[in-house]
Amino acid sequence: MELILAVKEIVKFLYSTGDLSNELNRDQIGSEIHSYWQSLYRRDIDKKEFYVKKSFKLLDYDITVHGFIDGVLDNGLTIEEIKTAFIDLKDITVKKEHLAQAMMYGYLYLLDNKMDNLDIRVTYIHFEKKNELIFDYNYSFNELEEFFFNSLNEYISWINKLDTHSLELIKSVKELTFPFPNYRKNQLKFINDCYNNIKENNTLFAIAPTGVGKTISTLFPSVKSITEPKTKIFYLTAKTSGKTVALDTVKMFINNNCKIKAIELTAKEKMCVTGDKLCNPEKCIYMIGYYEKLKQAIYDMYDNKDIIDRKTIMDKAIEYKICPFEYQLDLSNYADIIIGDYNYAFCPRTHLERYFDTFDYKQILLIDEAHNLINRSKEMYSATICLNDVNFLGEYLSKYAPSISKLVDRFYDVVNLYDRDFNYIDEIPFDFLDLIRKIVSKSEKVLLSTKAKKIRDTALPYYFNLKNFLKISDYFDSDFKFVIDYDIYSIKCLDASKFINKTISEHSISQIFFSATMYPIDYYKNLINTNLGENVTIPNPFPRENLLLIVRKNTFTKYNDRLQSINDIIDCIEELVKYKVGNYIVFFPSYEYMNLVVESLDNPSYECIIQTKNLTDDEKEGILNEFKDSSSTKVGFFIMGSVFSEGIDYFGDMLSGVMIVSVCLPPFDDYNNMLKDYYDNTNRDGLLYAYHIPGISKVIQSVGRLIRSETDKGVAILYDDRFSYSNYKKLLPESWANAKTAYSNLDVKKHISIFKNRQ
Repeated sequence: MELILAVKEIVKFLYSTGDLSNELNRDQIGSEIHSYWQSLYRRDIDKKEFYVKKSFKLLDYDITVHGFIDGVLDNGLTIEEIKTAFIDLKDITVKKEHLAQAMMYGYLYLLDNKMDNLDIRVTYIHFEKKNELIFDYNYSFNELEEFFFNSLNEYISWINKLDTHSLELIKSVKELTFPFPNYRKNQLKFINDCYNNIKENNTLFAIAPTGVGKTISTLFPSVKSITEPKTKIFYLTAKTSGKTVALDTVKMFINNNCKIKAIELTAKEKMCVTGDKLCNPEKCIYMIGYYEKLKQAIYDMYDNKDIIDRKTIMDKAIEYKICPFEYQLDLSNYADIIIGDYNYAFCPRTHLERYFDTFDYKQILLIDEAHNLINRSKEMYSATICLNDVNFLGEYLSKYAPSISKLVDRFYDVVNLYDRDFNYIDEIPFDFLDLIRKIVSKSEKVLLSTKAKKIRDTALPYYFNLKNFLKISDYFDSDFKFVIDYDIYSIKCLDASKFINKTISEHSISQIFFSATMYPIDYYKNLINTNLGENVTIPNPFPRENLLLIVRKNTFTKYNDRLQSINDIIDCIEELVKYKVGNYIVFFPSYEYMNLVVESLDNPSYECIIQTKNLTDDEKEGILNEFKDSSSTKVGFFIMGSVFSEGIDYFGDMLSGVMIVSVCLPPFDDYNNMLKDYYDNTNRDGLLYAYHIPGISKVIQSVGRLIRSETDKGVAILYDDRFSYSNYKKLLPESWANAKTAYSNLDVKKHISIFKNRQ
């Protein structure tokens, strides 16, 4: 087997030391320092960026090791490794990895030049003062050869362990069988569609209804398609519940003797042990010494765990006293299945560079609940700053760099020329962006200096927000608007499909976007990946007669009609809960509307469970646990589009009925009207794209909570006259075509009575 290894790659894995750092841009400054120091080299007797490469045979590998030496000095007698220092030089000792890198290069250099010994220099340059600290060493050929092969042997032993796992995985995949005795109705077709799509390296959009088994129907063919090393499966989802189902599915494969490893990735705020969101390496014990502890922590996890979930990561990270968030990212290098949020693949700020900025892996992307990706992707390519971000940053840093105050003053002069009422334009003003760039550049150097240590934590959030704005500005084009709303300035991405398409076309071999609610499919294909790929609709596996769907006419839930609708909604709920003793949910388009109804309840015949804003994970879990008891009648008053309306399985008796109040259109505000105009101007139906489809998507998801298995039965009421309008009906699933019509709550009562008597 052939291996091409960079010296940096070997050294980073084996010899890294030091603390985790925050996100200040050290790389750019490091490049500038390198260039500065190399510019001082003597033209005739020094060389910079000297390339070395040699091949070796080790175990069963043909190995090529290569890299660039920063400097070859003194007519070839000395090699130099240049490093940038961000602390006072008097506090510096040579880092193990810096010397190791120079020694690895030194051996390759000696082989080429047939020398008996070599002077090796590690030079540290302070990023501000540009003064230097030099460490000189002399090594014999034998010393460097011993170090080189000791290092290479350890690294190759690790590579060999990974390769052995890959071969075992590929062998076990051939023998893997479907973990259930029977397929659900229409499931085998879905599995075959997915498998063929992967084998043909294509893109598939699958409308797969609740109950067909979307998770296993996409993961099983993906795993079965693994025939080569360096294949990775990304299972991407917007909800924590989606990750849990995916992990449980992989466990079934492992229990079926599949030699596969999977990891769950979790957002930083949920992985932080200390609560220090600014990640200050001087305060967080989990950042201190991270790199020297990492290798052993990786060995430990890899040798002992196949399913690496959040709890497993947290426990092991605490044991080794390393950052759980960064630990999970480093562990993901050695997993076959990576389960996490859309951000890890598609967000320009938080995507995993090790996979989506390189071409090292064959990646299969499975995108769960893909209808969510449209709004999420637009958010990924949008950014907002306010005047206070600039003002506070200038206030905190100006005493360390007075020039920042002048830049802030100039920025105020520019923005004071703008019309402060909501308006948007097709480009970011040059002066605005140029001044933000200059403020960020000046701030960066101040924040890296020791003199600003006391105010660093306070200033960093404002710095990061401005830096993020600059990052997103690089993508600005005709699918963006620059929005001014008083003191808030936003880059709004209105269509991110070409960015998603770039990611999938360049960094994956196959993609499957699946959801129960991608109606109409052309809208989703258009706004997810520029209308590329095939699409398939999997028929609903459940008997239609198990769901009683009622459209309640003569009802009006538009904003100005809501007060008049309250009493009728309450009466309709009373008719719904007469179906049977059990649990019900009434979904509303907003907290405001929901609270109007809740506050008008007068001694209802049922217990109320009311969703509030900003629920914690424990509070959400507590509410869901209440639905596990169906011995009395309870009604949940929830919001469409929230955690309780998507990705939650209310199996069996957990849910007997749902009521959907309104078609859930987005608010008719400045932003959505801007979006409507954009779609109209790009030859798409603005009203349909900006309002109707996003609203109906939430409705379909909410009703989908009701029937989750072949034996589930229930009642769903669509409470809004507009559900009977042709322009809304065409957006509903075909399986809803047999909906009953009720002109009053008395009709609702009759339909439910007939449905109940048939059971």
